[in-house]
Amino acid sequence: MPRGDYHFLTCATVNTYCLAAEGQEYRPKQKLGPKLYREKLSFFQTMLGTMGYPQLLVLQEVYHRKALDDLLGGLPQYSGASVIMPQDELHEPRVAIVTCLPVQEQQVICEFPPEAILAFGGQRFPVASFRRPVPSAVLQLPDGLSLRVFGFHWKSQLGIYDDGEDKADLLAQSRAKQRAAIVRGCESAALRLIGVKDLTTHDRPLLFAGDCNSDAADGIVQNFLGETPWSGMSRPEAEAVWKTKYWDIGSYFSHERGLSALFTHHHNGRYARFDAAMTSYHLYGPSPHSIGHFEDYWVYADHLQGAFKGWRASTVHRSRSDHAFPWFKLAFKRPQLGVACK
Repeated sequence: MPRGDYHFLTCATVNTYCLAAEGQEYRPKQKLGPKLYREKLSFFQTMLGTMGYPQLLVLQEVYHRKALDDLLGGLPQYSGASVIMPQDELHEPRVAIVTCLPVQEQQVICEFPPEAILAFGGQRFPVASFRRPVPSAVLQLPDGLSLRVFGFHWKSQLGIYDDGEDKADLLAQSRAKQRAAIVRGCESAALRLIGVKDLTTHDRPLLFAGDCNSDAADGIVQNFLGETPWSGMSRPEAEAVWKTKYWDIGSYFSHERGLSALFTHHHNGRYARFDAAMTSYHLYGPSPHSIGHFEDYWVYADHLQGAFKGWRASTVHRSRSDHAFPWFKLAFKRPQLGVACK
């Protein structure tokens, strides 16, 4: 189709690396002073400008709503924008959705659906809620179309220790890391189920954006995306699987462009692509039922250049972020999404 037959939606997912209000404690005994706070707001305001002020933002590690309001308040492009996020909670990071599109519905998802609570050998895992509640919004698009967005931030790779465990013990460290991976896996499975239920009920486009805390090739992320139909399936079986599979935009462009360096996080010498954007089949161009496609994808990582010293931990200044920021553009076939903030 000619380019003029499309309208576009620009989006970004941004880990803010502890965006907290000036002088307010975000971790025990940790605060941002006036100078550092101004530098942090300036960095992210400049970064959003470099990205062209995306129409849809998903932000992680927002500790205080006031800090987000101050950030957006310095950008007239986001005047009147809707913000969907949980209430502040002491020492707990939050995920926020920011958009200038009309919002039809919004909610913050805390608890797993009952059928998403995992069990093994008759034993239920003690994981029944998201550690960082998931904001969700149904955005109104022209021509009667809607887009449901989920912002997420799954459990970090920091270990979960039982009382009395020695954090210096290597076996205890291994157990703690595995507990964190189990929580992350439970969260990804629950969010996948929530999305599939929405597809079954509404069959509308879905977008998931956030921080997986697992690399794109990791089993946790691959299980979230779902299976790909295989040649032995009947057509009805294959279509049923196709319609519940999600598609990772970064992996798609890595394959299409032959790029393998689209990392979004670096720690102790390990590069990974933790930050991701994934959609339902509606926006996967090769799908026979698509209503659009992935138009473009980029990772903004200049602020990480020279910030790491070999195997040593991150030395990123707290006014910036220890993550790079995926930016992406979605194309819709019908005339839609000519929306700007007012």
